Amino acid sequence: AFREVNDALATRANIGERLTAQQRLVEATNRNYTLSNARFRAGIDSYLTVLDAQRSSYAAEQGLLLLQQANLNNQIELY
Repeated sequence: AFREVNDALATRANIGERLTAQQRLVEATNRNYTLSNARFRAGIDSYLTVLDAQRSSYAAEQGLLLLQQANLNNQIELY
């Protein structure tokens, strides 16, 4: 029982670090999407660039949701 709790606590710390990194990635990809959209509207870039930035943003947000789910599952394991 102690080992399971120890493993769950170690996983919790790992997930916490990963959540922070993923949140930063989401912020960065959202900024990239915003900038790509502005460049498109200014006639500098193609719409394909905007779509690619949007896809990256959605992928980062999906990764964040998966980590949040893993964090909740880990909390359930601890209780």
